[in-house]
Amino acid sequence: MASNHIKIINLVDEIKEQIPEGIYLQLCNELKKNYEIDRPDKRNELINENLNLQRRLGRERLEVSKLHRENVRLEEQKSRLWKENMKYHQEKIEKIDWSACKTWSDTGLDTDDSSDDSSDFEEKVKELLGE
Repeated sequence: MASNHIKIINLVDEIKEQIPEGIYLQLCNELKKNYEIDRPDKRNELINENLNLQRRLGRERLEVSKLHRENVRLEEQKSRLWKENMKYHQEKIEKIDWSACKTWSDTGLDTDDSSDDSSDFEEKVKELLGE
């Protein structure tokens, strides 16, 4: 590649008298830029940098994938624990002796006086608890 640049520079130098000075300088500057980019050491440096960035990107993608899997696992665990917690509280509510609650009217708490049936009261409590 470098030999092509030298050939082009030599050809431009041979006809520089016929080329306006501004255009000649512009051609030389562009050839110089291209030569600097196409130098084997510069090209290898850019290739190595690109490969290093691609490796880094691969590692970062792997890390993101691991974090995503961990997040999914934690969300599933959270959901499972929430369900277990709700089941535990449901069982505790079912074990409550609701017959003792009939006397709440004696404590001054407002209860629905339309029914003395403990099953209605139990249903209302469950409804309030969101079950």
